[in-house]
Amino acid sequence: MPTDPNEIEIPTSALVEDGDESVVFVQPDPGRPSYELRHVAILRHTSDVAFVRAAAPRAGEGDLAKAVAIGERVVVSGALELRAALKELRAAARDRE
Repeated sequence: MPTDPNEIEIPTSALVEDGDESVVFVQPDPGRPSYELRHVAILRHTSDVAFVRAAAPRAGEGDLAKAVAIGERVVVSGALELRAALKELRAAARDRE
C-alpha cells in the first residue's frame, strides 16, 4: 500500500517520549543554530524508523505543534538532553515570575 503523503519517516533516535507526549526537535533553518520543539503522533515504528504526523497543539503551547515537513532536519542525537534542558529553562522562568 502507498504511504500517506502526510506521514514523515524519521529515525527513532530523534523521538523523545515520556508517556504523555512524543516530541522531536527540528532545525527549521540549516544556517542557524536554532531548534524548535514539535509534538508528533507516532503512526507506527520499527526499532530504527518511526512514521509520524503532526499532533494537535497542546494547551498553552501555541504553534510549537507545527508539522514536521519532508526535508526538515531533525535532531537525531542528544534530543533527550535538549528536552531536559528546555524543561529546566521553563521551570526557572516560572520561578522568576
